[in-house]
Parts: sequence; C-alpha cells; structure tokens
Amino acid sequence: MQVPDGLDAEGRLKHRTARPDDALPSPYSGPEAALAANQGVVPPDLSRILKVYPGGPDRLYGLLSGYAPQAERQKGRGFFNPYAIGHFTAMPPPLHGNEVKYADGTVPDVQAEARDVTTFLAWVSAPHQDQRRRLGVGAGLYLCFLAVLFALLNRRIWSDVRK
Repeated sequence: MQVPDGLDAEGRLKHRTARPDDALPSPYSGPEAALAANQGVVPPDLSRILKVYPGGPDRLYGLLSGYAPQAERQKGRGFFNPYAIGHFTAMPPPLHGNEVKYADGTVPDVQAEARDVTTFLAWVSAPHQDQRRRLGVGAGLYLCFLAVLFALLNRRIWSDVRK
C-alpha cells in the first residue's frame, strides 16, 4: 500500500510504502460517502479509543463480548449490555463468532474475536510502546549501574576520613 509522503521538488505529491505505524486510511472517499454508508452518521476514529475510553481495554472487551446470546433491541432503549453506560446501547452486537478462521485451531467464538479486536486497538493507540519500554529498561539498568559505581567511588574516596 502506498501512502502520501509530502511534496517533491516540483510540488507533486510523493508516495512511499506504508509502515505498520502509519495511520489507517479511511474506507470512505469523504464525509458524504461515510454518511451515506452508515445511515446518516459518520463513524468515529477508533485509533485512540482505548486511551480515552473509561476502563480501557478491559471495558471495551466487556462491551464487545457482553451482549446476551440472543440480544434483541428493546423498544426505546436499545440493546442490553451490562458494560454500556446505562446498561443499554444503540449499537447491535458487532461480533457474532465463527467469522474468523484461526490457523492454530483457536475456537472462533465472540470472546476470541473481542480479544483480537481489543489487542489490535491497544496496539494502534500506542504503536511505539514496545520501543519506549525497551528504552526505559535500558535507561533503568544504566542508572542502576551508575548508582552502584557512585556508591563504590564514594566509599573509596571517603574511606580514609575518620569520624
């Protein structure tokens, strides 16, 4: 997939090969197409949903997998879901199970699909988190080494001073 990457010397748009940390492109050509495809509502950008949603990944997993087995719309209230605000939501169950084939033989139920969606959204909301964590561990080990070194130097420098 090619993504826009600024302008070249003549002012034309350059493209480059997409990387995993690039933003996902919209499936719609514009807001009008999104409105037409979704019954008059533009769908939200979910790339940061786990950062701003109260409860984070656990609550979103509960919301996706918390519908009753035969969830029916209750007149005037929506669909019952114990993890939704007010225990009702206008969103019908988005996952139905048996929609994904797992190569390792995992049973494709709603819980497995919800776990996959939640894990993907957690990665999308912080794609560089693994690199930051590795850098933090390296910095912590470096600071521990410096602390031990300074403690040894402190003992050596002040060892001949009498109390």
